[in-house]
Amino acid sequence: MAKSVDFVICDVLSLEPVAAIEVDDRSHGLPERRQRDAFVNAVFLEIGVPLLRVPAKRAYSVHELRTLCARAGLYTLPPPQGASL
Repeated sequence: MAKSVDFVICDVLSLEPVAAIEVDDRSHGLPERRQRDAFVNAVFLEIGVPLLRVPAKRAYSVHELRTLCARAGLYTLPPPQGASL
C-alpha cells in the first residue's frame, strides 16, 4: 500500500515541511490501513514534523482549520473579540 499523506504544509521561504495533514475517511478503520497509519505516524514522529489527522467530511470551516493548526502550534489564534490584553 502506498505511503503518502494528503497535504504537506511548507515554510513559505525555505519550503521545509512544517506539518502534514492526513484526511481520515472510513477506510482508516480497516486493519491493514491502521497498520499503514501507525507506520506513517512513526515516520512523522521520527522526523519531527507534526502530522495532523482530520476526519473526512464534505467541507471544513476556516475556523476549524485554524483551530487545528493552532493546536499543533502552527498558528496563533487571535484573542476573542472584546478580550482585554
